[in-house]
Amino acid sequence: MCADAQETVTISGTDYRRAVQKIIPQEMGQFQVAIGGCGNPNLIESFILRLKRSLDRTTCNGPEKLDRSLIGEGRHCYTGRDDA
Repeated sequence: MCADAQETVTISGTDYRRAVQKIIPQEMGQFQVAIGGCGNPNLIESFILRLKRSLDRTTCNGPEKLDRSLIGEGRHCYTGRDDA
């Protein structure tokens, strides 16, 4: 997995580039997860936070829980609903 290392920050109406590490492996429950995304940064951050909360609540360490959490949290972030 790879990503560029720059983002744009606007300060007093002027855009500046700064270096950031965009993909950082994180402990989430029994898993170590690295997530990259593009587009709406608020949506991406929300997904990461919801996935971490979901995986931190479980003791399951199999791929089926990771799969269900990824799909469920992804649906919620895009639709705003848990039952979509």
